[in-house]
Amino acid sequence: MVQEHWTNFILTTPKPVFFSAHPTGEIHQDSKAIADDLECVIIKVTANKISAIITDNASVMKKAW
Repeated sequence: MVQEHWTNFILTTPKPVFFSAHPTGEIHQDSKAIADDLECVIIKVTANKISAIITDNASVMKKAW
């Protein structure tokens, strides 16, 4: 069985809009990698256009916050 891990980003404007998705590949999805991915999206979208970021409540996500 092949398991692929992906990171997906959806924006709401107010309707959901697909922004990006990419496979994480060999990158270990620790809190630093997640925070770096979020930062890249924030920079691309521009911070003043973002009012919230929503993730699940997994411990690695909480650390990335």
